[in-house]
Amino acid sequence: MGRDVVRTLTAWEVGALGHKYNLADGHAALPCAVDDVPPDLLPRLQATPQRDLEERFVRAFGAASGEHLNRDELVMVATASQALSLTCLFLAREGITSVGLIEPAFDSLADTVRERSLTPVPVPEDDEEILRAVRDHDAVLLVVPNNPTGWSPSPATLEQIPALAARSGCTVVIDRTFRFYQPHTDRDVTAVLGRTGFHWITIDDTGKTWSTDESKVALLRSSSPHTLAALREYAEVAMTRVPSFNLHVVAEAIRREGGPARACEAALKNGQELDNVLRPLGFTPRSADSGLALYRLPDDCPLTGAQLADELLADGVAILPGAQFFWNTPADGRSLIRIALVRPQNYFSRALEEMQHGLRRSMRR
Repeated sequence: MGRDVVRTLTAWEVGALGHKYNLADGHAALPCAVDDVPPDLLPRLQATPQRDLEERFVRAFGAASGEHLNRDELVMVATASQALSLTCLFLAREGITSVGLIEPAFDSLADTVRERSLTPVPVPEDDEEILRAVRDHDAVLLVVPNNPTGWSPSPATLEQIPALAARSGCTVVIDRTFRFYQPHTDRDVTAVLGRTGFHWITIDDTGKTWSTDESKVALLRSSSPHTLAALREYAEVAMTRVPSFNLHVVAEAIRREGGPARACEAALKNGQELDNVLRPLGFTPRSADSGLALYRLPDDCPLTGAQLADELLADGVAILPGAQFFWNTPADGRSLIRIALVRPQNYFSRALEEMQHGLRRSMRR
């Protein structure tokens, strides 16, 4: 089925930048821990070898994730979008034509797959469907935990993926950009990636966890040296090297925050406050921990999620509609809205006050 929506989720997020309360963008937006940039920082960074900055970042990220990481076994780019684009380029050049893609998912994933002349095939959030996709497709792209639902395959399903993928020859791509909000799930994923005999690629991104505005770092890893070499070559040709400022600021933010705890705490507290507002109005939560909240509108709500999101903009509150996450069957998300949680608590509380007024006005129709 073709999509029956026009505005992409990225367009919604860009539109949110001009509004008082931005609860649309899924990146972490707490006060930046790195608030003291010395005047000589840029000259010092320019004088520092790129490799040294990369190794410092890798040590900081590895300490936060509890992993021993080797800089030479990573490809670093500036954004997760770039990482996904390079991954899809690799798949296309390996002769893959279709990719099993989790649905729902941020619509840019399906768009990027299509831009590389690959065909995305929807894979529902269901354990048996995930295993079937690994058996039947040359490549599968999962987001664990998923955006916008926070859904993750069960530990038993994850356990079965290596052997299935080894037999079928499926390349398993896992977007782990929300990994720190579900450490229990991520431990299972990390254990699976430690297995030998199957081909995997992972994408990490710091922007969902550490508040450094657009100074982000994305990481690509793979079980295959051939794949890493190809991804590194594509990144160099596309000149996607991470700026030295990004490497410094993100490494310093991770160090000063002592890992992901600050973002996780904000998501938990704000999620509870949001639930206290929405449940009495008849909204139903549809998501697990991921730094995001997905809610279904009340059955008697006269508006779709997109219409409600548009109306809330009049009150200065930006959220995302659910339809575009269902990149293959948008009608399945028409009654859903997604709200970003990693915000300062006072900011989030004020945004909820404005949202509450707008919701009550809309619900009275």
